[in-house]
Amino acid sequence: HGAAHEAKQLDLSKSTGGLFAYVIDHGTFYTPRFGFAEREFVQDPSTGEVILRIKYDVFPMGSFVGVYVKCRDLDLSQFGGLKFSGRRVADEGFPKHVRVELKSKVRVLKVYEIDSLMPAWQPYEFPFEFAEALPMGELTIVISNVNVGDHTKGAFEMKDIELMPKPPTGEAIPSEPAAAQPLQSSQEAVSTP
Repeated sequence: HGAAHEAKQLDLSKSTGGLFAYVIDHGTFYTPRFGFAEREFVQDPSTGEVILRIKYDVFPMGSFVGVYVKCRDLDLSQFGGLKFSGRRVADEGFPKHVRVELKSKVRVLKVYEIDSLMPAWQPYEFPFEFAEALPMGELTIVISNVNVGDHTKGAFEMKDIELMPKPPTGEAIPSEPAAAQPLQSSQEAVSTP
């Protein structure tokens, strides 16, 4: 892929959801000869929607791969959560678990897990509440050999990747949405490059 392809990818990404208004760069990470990841923004010809398609291969034991989305210290305290729609890709393997990490420059701030990718689009909502300014430098989507399940090679798609507005003062944020299983971040959380 050349510079023209990457320029088109950057342009298409801006139509993938409101999060990308804050994004300065995106790409993939993986250990060469030890795993593989590919991300591509594609436009659905029937709906015009832009979709993020992620392909992965985590066959070797211990491998992990994924997609990074870099933001310029986006203040998470101004928002109430992250939401998007996700689905499997027809006739492809798919991961049993996908990890979504919100990271500052020095640590993992929040970790969420997607564990129910279906053939049809399904909404996922991950609420958060940060009282003080908290700069996010990167969002990563991680697939690991340990948690991938039966399909060590496959693909899945995401669209409508949005930051949710902060609820009005005094209104509680739901503790656990129906379609997502949020995990608590911890000091032991595996950090990705």
